[in-house]
Amino acid sequence: MATEEKPVLQRPGGGMATIGLLLALAGVIGALIGLTMDTSIASSGYLSGPREVINFDLQQQQMIILLLSAAGFLSGTILFAIGRAVQLLARSTD
Repeated sequence: MATEEKPVLQRPGGGMATIGLLLALAGVIGALIGLTMDTSIASSGYLSGPREVINFDLQQQQMIILLLSAAGFLSGTILFAIGRAVQLLARSTD
């Protein structure tokens, strides 16, 4: 009698590994967005010509994006590792 293969999300730890992988991927994409974000704006002074100045509000937004991306990547990596460990333990007990 052949056993049927369960879908990935119904296997032990399968959903956790999938969510972890998606969360880590979202963290990497968010980090790329944060790292390529332009934090300078055009400004024209009274005596000087047009120039680029750093906007602290944009730097703060970049920092928040990078921190959330790092947290997402780390938590996704941990969830993926725990999910894979549960899958391997479930296979070894079968």
